[in-house]
Amino acid sequence: MGQEPPAPGEAVALLTGHTGEPTTIQLLSDRRGSRAWKVQGPTGAVAVKANTPDGDNADEKAAEMAQEDDHLLRLTAAGALSPDYRVGAGTWEGGRWLAVNWIDGA
Repeated sequence: MGQEPPAPGEAVALLTGHTGEPTTIQLLSDRRGSRAWKVQGPTGAVAVKANTPDGDNADEKAAEMAQEDDHLLRLTAAGALSPDYRVGAGTWEGGRWLAVNWIDGA
């Protein structure tokens, strides 16, 4: 079995201030050009989503990630989302990433 792809280092470094030093980083999904991880630290957890850098549609998925971030910002500005939901977003060597607070549930 191969090694799981790591979460974008740029995201994990930024999120350490939010979650504390990460104790676990768990890959949750790796499909259709996107990957998602749960980053759990002593003071909280976040979901991190990033485009798959080596996929055929990496640029397209990075653009989708930027659009998703824009929608979250607009929904927050309109009062439809809590300002605490979106934790951060940015670029990494493979494209774009987005992080939101973890919400337990099915």
